[in-house]
Amino acid sequence: MEGAYMEDSRMWILLGTARVHAETLKRYLQKAHYWIAYDRKTAQLSLWANHGDGGGVILEADQVPFETAERFAKELGLYQKISDGWSKWNPSVRLYSDGSRDALELKRTILELGIPLNFHEGAAQWEFSDGHFAYHPPTWTKNKVVEIIREIALRYQKDLSTLP
Repeated sequence: MEGAYMEDSRMWILLGTARVHAETLKRYLQKAHYWIAYDRKTAQLSLWANHGDGGGVILEADQVPFETAERFAKELGLYQKISDGWSKWNPSVRLYSDGSRDALELKRTILELGIPLNFHEGAAQWEFSDGHFAYHPPTWTKNKVVEIIREIALRYQKDLSTLP
């Protein structure tokens, strides 16, 4: 550990036998739903992420005291206490693109507003999904879907303005 990583040893969190620089991890994680599962009986910590595709484990650590797990969660910005750990949810949307100008404009709008995007190419026609409903032509116009995207950004402004 040399250079910038040695600047402040208080930024490192010892998880079992591994050290994690929580602030750096937090800065580079993409927006998604993150949670830490903590088993008090075994003192095992698991950091999970789900970006709308099922998710998975990012890291696991054994022999982690509860206080350390709690500090790690706080440093990562996982502020919501859940039954067996801590969580941070971010909205995400999905766009299936047919390569059309409308699909590209929808993609640009989503990215400009900072909403996490699962982007899929090769669709027969574009389709936008907010996780609850699917919107596609001819029933939904591009302009109407842009309004929905802007409403999502406004509704979840607090979540979208944090790291991760």
